[in-house]
Amino acid sequence: MPRDLELGRVYLPLEDRRRFGVSVLDRPSAELLELLRYEATRARSLLVAGRVLQERIGGRMGRAVGLFARGGLAALDALESAQWDVFTQRPRPSRTRLALAAFAR
Repeated sequence: MPRDLELGRVYLPLEDRRRFGVSVLDRPSAELLELLRYEATRARSLLVAGRVLQERIGGRMGRAVGLFARGGLAALDALESAQWDVFTQRPRPSRTRLALAAFAR
């Protein structure tokens, strides 16, 4: 996140930042941690719904949707494993985790 902030990129919705009382994004805080958990829960539910969409679409396009969803879930798992620390590291899923996700059905 610090690199993104340097480039003027903020991915957390302003409405949610206000609701959680997050005004500073360049250092950890309890409010920011709660906001990250909230956004991750919301994202996880949307990505899990990707499985239903994958089955409904079918074919190559459905497989692409499924791969996207599994990659997103792997990224969320990596963030959670890093205990939401985006300041001292750049959490990302391992190549092995992504490869396994690609072949999962």
